[in-house]
Amino acid sequence: MGNLLFLKNNDRCMKKIVSISLFFLISATIWLACKKEVQDDPFLKLQNTVSFAKEESSQRIPVTTNIKDWQVKVPTEVVWLTAKREKNDLVITVTKNEDASRTANIKVQGRGIVQEVKVQQLGLKAEIMLDKERINIEKITKEIELTVTSNVSYDLELPQWITEKSKKSLEGNVVHKYTFNVAQNTETSSRTGLIKVKTKGITPIEKRVFITQSAGYEGSDASSIEGDIKLKIHRGTTSSYQSGGEIDKSFDGDMTTIYHSNWSNGGANYFPITIEYFFETPQDVDYMMYYPRIEGSNGHFKQVEIQVATEANPSYVKLKDFDFKGNGKVTRVEFSPITKAKSFKLIIKSGYGNGQGFAAVAEMEFYKKNTGSFDPTSIFTDITCSELKPSVTDEQIQNISNPFYKSIAQYMKLGQYPSEFRIQNYRAWPNPDVYRERYRMQYSYSNLDNPTGIAVQEGEELVVFVGPTNGRQIQIKIQNLDLPGGDGFGNASYHPLYEGVNKFKAGKGGLIYLQYQTEDYQVAPQIKVHFATGKVNGYFDKTKHNDADWNRLINAATNKYFDVIGEKSHICFPVESYKTHTGSRGRALIEQFDKLVEQTHQFAGLTKERGKELPNRSYFQVMYKGFMYCTAYRTSYNATTMATLCNPDKMGAASDKTKTDVWGPAHEIGHAHQVAPVFMWKGMTECTVNMNSMNIQTAWGIPTRLERESMQGEGGYNNRYEKAYNLGIVLKRAHADIANNNQNKADVFCQLVPFWQLNLYFSKVKDDPEFSVKLYDKIRAVQQKSTINDGEYQVDFTKTVSDLTQTNLIPFFEKWGFYTPIDKEVDDYGTRRVVVTSNYANDIKQQITGAGYTTLTDRIEYICDTNWMYFKNKASVVKGSASKNGSQITTSGYQNVVAYEVYKANELIFVSNKNSFNIKQNVTNDIVIYAIAYNGERTQVTF
Repeated sequence: MGNLLFLKNNDRCMKKIVSISLFFLISATIWLACKKEVQDDPFLKLQNTVSFAKEESSQRIPVTTNIKDWQVKVPTEVVWLTAKREKNDLVITVTKNEDASRTANIKVQGRGIVQEVKVQQLGLKAEIMLDKERINIEKITKEIELTVTSNVSYDLELPQWITEKSKKSLEGNVVHKYTFNVAQNTETSSRTGLIKVKTKGITPIEKRVFITQSAGYEGSDASSIEGDIKLKIHRGTTSSYQSGGEIDKSFDGDMTTIYHSNWSNGGANYFPITIEYFFETPQDVDYMMYYPRIEGSNGHFKQVEIQVATEANPSYVKLKDFDFKGNGKVTRVEFSPITKAKSFKLIIKSGYGNGQGFAAVAEMEFYKKNTGSFDPTSIFTDITCSELKPSVTDEQIQNISNPFYKSIAQYMKLGQYPSEFRIQNYRAWPNPDVYRERYRMQYSYSNLDNPTGIAVQEGEELVVFVGPTNGRQIQIKIQNLDLPGGDGFGNASYHPLYEGVNKFKAGKGGLIYLQYQTEDYQVAPQIKVHFATGKVNGYFDKTKHNDADWNRLINAATNKYFDVIGEKSHICFPVESYKTHTGSRGRALIEQFDKLVEQTHQFAGLTKERGKELPNRSYFQVMYKGFMYCTAYRTSYNATTMATLCNPDKMGAASDKTKTDVWGPAHEIGHAHQVAPVFMWKGMTECTVNMNSMNIQTAWGIPTRLERESMQGEGGYNNRYEKAYNLGIVLKRAHADIANNNQNKADVFCQLVPFWQLNLYFSKVKDDPEFSVKLYDKIRAVQQKSTINDGEYQVDFTKTVSDLTQTNLIPFFEKWGFYTPIDKEVDDYGTRRVVVTSNYANDIKQQITGAGYTTLTDRIEYICDTNWMYFKNKASVVKGSASKNGSQITTSGYQNVVAYEVYKANELIFVSNKNSFNIKQNVTNDIVIYAIAYNGERTQVTF
C-alpha cells in the first residue's frame, strides 16, 4: 500500500534526487529526453489554393518563410503548369485549357516542411471553384474573404450572421474576390454555418464553405510570432575528447549524441578543456544555450570562461566567467549584443564527475534575438501584453500588422479577453528538497505549487509573455497524467522561460505548471506571466474561489484532469471523478485534504508556530498502476480509488465517522515524514508510517483500525490489539519477528501496537499532547551510524524514548521483544539482515538504568484506544460476573479492566482487551483468568 513499486526499482535514482535539486536536475533528465526548447523552428506560409481562368496566364504568390533554400516541385505527369521560385515569390504559369477543368497539387518545401498548393484551372465545361473549403474564425472576427472562380452565373447563400460587404471582379469577370461582414458571436459556444455557391438555370453545381466561429479568444494561431534566430555552427574543435564523443556531436541537432572529454582524467593538466565553435560567416549573437547530456551526469559544466572573436577583433576577448554549477540544468547565457562574431571559445575549468570531473555537451546553440516588426509595448502597457494602454483606439488596433497581437488587443478592448488564468502573477516557492533534507523526511513535498490553469497539446506552439524576472530562473512543466498502466508524473516536458516573449513547441501535452523556486521565496517578487496560447482548463483555489466558482470551473474544464489547491494540499484527479463523486462540494473536498495535511504537520511538529513550517503543499494525483504509494514530490492513487478520494464525506466530512475512509491518503503522506533509518529501520517501512494514519483517525474521532477491525479471519481474534498481544507478548517473539502463524513476513499492524501505545500513554495519560512532536524532534536529531545496523536502530529507539520521557521503559520494550536476540533477513523493499545481539541490548539497557529514570510500573503494554482513561484515572478493577462456553469467555459488569490474561499451569496463553473472547481451547479447571488493572493488579475471574 505504500511505496511498493518505486523503492524496489528506483533506489539509485532516489539517491540522486536526494543530492541534486529537482529544479535543475529535471530540466536535463526529463525535459531533454522529451523535447528541447526550439526557438528557430522553420516556417513556410503561402496561400494553399490558386485558381486560374481557362486562358494561359501566370500568378505571383508571396512566400513568407525563414527557410533560405526552399524549393518548389511539380509532379512530372503534370505538363500544363510550371512553377518556379523568383526571390521570395512562387510564380505559377498555366497553359490554355481546351478541355474540362483540371487540378494539380504542387509542393513547396524546405528544412523538413512541405506545404501543398492546390492549382486549379477552369475549362470548357461549367464549373465553380473556391479558394477555401473551410474557414475557422474567432468570436470577434469582423470580415472574411472568399475567392470564387467560375465560368457560369451563380448565387450566394449565406448564414444569417454573415453578409456580403464587397465584390471585386478579376481576370475578365471570371474570378470574383468577396469580402463578407461577420457578426460577433454572442453565444456561449462556437457556431457553424455554410456559404453555398450555386449555379443559375443550368445543370446544378453547388460548392460549399464550412464556417466555424469560436465563442471567445482561443489564441490558436501563433504563426505570426517569430522565434529567435538560431545561428548555424559551421565547425568545432576541442583540446580533449573521447572516441565516439567528438565535438561535432555537440552541434548535430541530436540530443541523444554527446560531446565528451577524454575518459582518462587523472592527469594534473586535464583541466582546463578548450572548446571552440566557428560560424561560416560572421554573425550577430545575443545569447548561448547549453544543453547538458540526457542520461548521466558526468561532464555537466561547472566553471567556464567564455571568449569571443569578432570581425572587428579577430583575437579572442573574454566575455565573462560563468558558473553552470554542474547541476545539469539547461542554461541560457546572455551576452551584451555581439556584432559579427566569428567564433566562440569556452575554457572549461571544471566539470561534474568522478575524480577531477569531465566535460560533456548534448547541444550547444547560439542565437540572435528576433525583435519582429511590431513593438507590442506601443499598444500594451508592458512586455507581458496583459493590458492595453488607456489611450489605445479601435483604429490603432485595426492597424496592428501582427494578427496575433491584434487578436489579443481586440478582445481586451472589448473586455472579453480570458485573463483569469491566462494572465497571472506567480509567487516564488522554496525548493521542497531543502525541507526534506532539513527535517530528514523520506520524500519531498510538491514542486507543482503554481498550477497555471492552462492545458496544451503535444507539439502545439506555446507563446508565453514573461514580465521582469530580476535575474531569477523560472520554467514550466507540462505534465500528462493520462498514462495507461503507468504514473503520468514523469510523462512531462520542461521548458525554461525568459523575460519577454517565449515561443516554443510543447514537448508533451497536458497541464502546465510554473516552477519558480528560490531560497528567498518569502520576499522574492512575483513574476507576471501571460500564456497567450493553449486552452484554458482552469483550477479551483480555496483561497479565492467559492462554491459557485467550483461549478463554473469544473464544468468549463477542457482537459481530462483538473487541479484543486488549498492552503496545504493540492489534488489533481479526473474531471469526471469530481463530477461523479464530488458534485458541487469541491471546496469541502479540498478542505478535508487541507485538514489531513495540517494534522499530519501537527503530529510531526512541522508547524509555523514551532518555526518548522513546510511551505510547499502536499500533492495528491491520480495514476494507473499499483494501488497507492508515496514517492518524490507526490502521493499517487489508482483511478479505482477516486470514489473515495473525490468524496468529501469519505474523506472525513461525514458526521458518521464510521463511513469515512482516510487511512489510505493518511498512510501515504505518512511515508513522506518517515525518518530513515532512525525510525524506519528494515521492516518498519509499512509499520511506523501508520503512526500518522492512527493520528488522523484519532484526531478526527474515527474508530481506529487497531481497535475496530475484526481479525476473526486471521486467527479468530477480536481486533488487531488482541492479535498483537497473542502473537507478540504471549509468544515472546522478537519485535522484528511478530508474524502470523506459519508466516515468515511480519505483521506490520501487530508491530505498530507498541509505538502507538507509547503515544497514547504519554500524550493522553501523562497529559503531553506534544509527545509525538518531541519524539519526531528527537529522532531527527539522532546521528546516523556510519554503517547501517537495523537491529541496533531498533534497540536504540528504546533509549531514545526513555531519554525523552525521563522514564525507564525497559519492562515495556522487553514485553514487545525489542531486546530479544534475532538474526533474520527481512524483506522490506529489498532484503537486509536485522540483527539484535544480547550484548548490544544489555549495553543499551544498562545506559537506561544508569540514567536513574523512574521505572514504569503501569502495564502500558495493554493500553489501547478504549482503555487509556483507566490509566489516567488510576482506576481499580470492579469485579463482575463471567460465563464460559467451550473456548469462549464472556464477562459482564467488570469495570476498568485493561486486559484479561489467561494462564494455564502458570503460563500465559492468551490476552484480550475485550469482554468476550475465544482462547482457542476449552476452559478447563487448570486455566486461570485474571482481569488486569492499569498498574498490573490482578482480579481473578470466577464463573
